[in-house]
Amino acid sequence: MSYTNYDKTIDELRKERWLKIFLLDFAEAFALISKSRQFDIVVQILLHIDRHNSFTVSMAEIAAKSGASYRSVQNTFNAMLAADMMRVNGGSFVVNPNLALYGRPESKEFLLKDYKALSREKPSRSRNMSVVDEVE
Repeated sequence: MSYTNYDKTIDELRKERWLKIFLLDFAEAFALISKSRQFDIVVQILLHIDRHNSFTVSMAEIAAKSGASYRSVQNTFNAMLAADMMRVNGGSFVVNPNLALYGRPESKEFLLKDYKALSREKPSRSRNMSVVDEVE
């Protein structure tokens, strides 16, 4: 069997940043929040992470792109924070590099070090982070 075209595609991908998901860890963490629309929300989050594994897309944008309600997005973010699937870094969220990594595999060590330095606490009410406050 020849894998020439496949190998070429892999080589091309290695030269660029790409999303790598550590499937077993991701599936285990995802089981904690597995509700129908939540998967769509998580996919939108993963599609919008940058090379630092962070994203600044608003919850309203995630709701619009996933077809979920704002409240569902809010509940999913809170569940992801509680499951350590992501943490807060100032005005953005950072996805746990042990679950998903956007970029080159060599960057995981550095991203993980930065991730572990972030607090696991739920963000306080502030101008930027009020989006994760519970809906009454």
